Amino acid sequence: GQCFGGGTDPWTGAQYDQVGAISLDSFFSSIAFLADLGAQVINASGGVADRPEIAGDEVGCSDPALAPYCKVLDYLGERDVMLFASAGNSATGIPDWPAKDPRVFGVTGSTRFGGVWSDGAGCGANSGNDVASNKWPDFIAPAKEVYSTMYPDRTWIAGPCHEYNDGVQGDGYGFCTGTSMSSPLAAGIAGLVRSANPLATVQEAFAVIRDTADNGHLTGFKTSLRGWGIPQAYDAVKAAYGTE
Repeated sequence: GQCFGGGTDPWTGAQYDQVGAISLDSFFSSIAFLADLGAQVINASGGVADRPEIAGDEVGCSDPALAPYCKVLDYLGERDVMLFASAGNSATGIPDWPAKDPRVFGVTGSTRFGGVWSDGAGCGANSGNDVASNKWPDFIAPAKEVYSTMYPDRTWIAGPCHEYNDGVQGDGYGFCTGTSMSSPLAAGIAGLVRSANPLATVQEAFAVIRDTADNGHLTGFKTSLRGWGIPQAYDAVKAAYGTE
């Protein structure tokens, strides 16, 4: 939510500040806990961005401070768990970490019409348009004004992600914008695929989603802005069942 800043909620008058940093301890402890429970697919709607203002600073497993968290990613590999993560919302050319990690399936964001979500400088889906880094997202899924369940009457982010912004207060539904919405959509399809074929490995499930994704006229090719395209639930599940 870096691009959303602060604001005033139109219903409650509450003031909202820019979303603060996530706790990596809690973030990765939760991921490891889910793997312990036997989860086959995990979504992580969060991450850490590179800091381009610091020369040579790149968030990733080359940073010794992140070594404990990278061991969690190794653990997921041992348990054959799929981790999907949001690419981030700063309209940069490199996805957030862990979305850009090769062991993780990074998901960037689209508009409702399938184009890459961008609301201007510093506010939009992180992608892989920094081709030199070769850290491209794996998939793209809706990020702009996604209608979803939310905690009723709960303060959130004014405007782009709030339970009241559908005009109905306290109904538990609202619109949310950000790649935090994209990643769970892709992860949900992975969950359907692995439910349809519980014996499918991570790579086999990924291949099904990749090969049935819609990337327009470039279907079957990975691009820097859209990865392998928008995962297609119906086609992916049919392929997982081995049906046409």
